Amino acid sequence: MFTRLGFRPGNGWADALHAVYLGGGRVAFTYGGREIGQDREGMDTLEEVRV
Repeated sequence: MFTRLGFRPGNGWADALHAVYLGGGRVAFTYGGREIGQDREGMDTLEEVRV
């Protein structure tokens, strides 16, 4: 399994990728991204992730 988080206020966006290897060649993952604005507004809020 691995997790990657990207926070780029200079570019105005953030994203996250989570992957879990299930065996048998299968992988489960979630990905989400959103605009955060260069002033970092809203960076302290959480949003629901649906799989």
